[in-house]
Amino acid sequence: MQRYDFRISDEAVNQITERIDKLSDQDLLELSGVVEKIEQTKESKRITKAKEYFDKAIAPGLIEFAKLSGSVLTIEDHDKKMSMQAIFKNELGFDITDGCRLMRFRLILSNHIGIMTEGKETTLSLVYDFKEMSNL
Repeated sequence: MQRYDFRISDEAVNQITERIDKLSDQDLLELSGVVEKIEQTKESKRITKAKEYFDKAIAPGLIEFAKLSGSVLTIEDHDKKMSMQAIFKNELGFDITDGCRLMRFRLILSNHIGIMTEGKETTLSLVYDFKEMSNL
């Protein structure tokens, strides 16, 4: 059996609030810096987990869809934008049929879907924003 208890007593919250109320302005400034570091660390961990999720759960399915559709797949990492872009190219276009349920899921997870024609090829572009994924 697994049990998860996330309760925090009112007494504990009240004690923390009282301690914060007693801090000097200088102490509050220092505390603000500590809180900011904690938030940055949490954000960094969430983004790292989102990248791992992409690598383990999304990318393999994209590769499988590229195989099934006879497409060229390019996956580009955009570290500065904290995103990943998957670009499929195919001269015959794309069919996402009833049998492609996992691909539909991967389309839903993307933050941007672009479909265009480049010369004789149809291009399907999916952008995955790690910051957004980390909020799921």
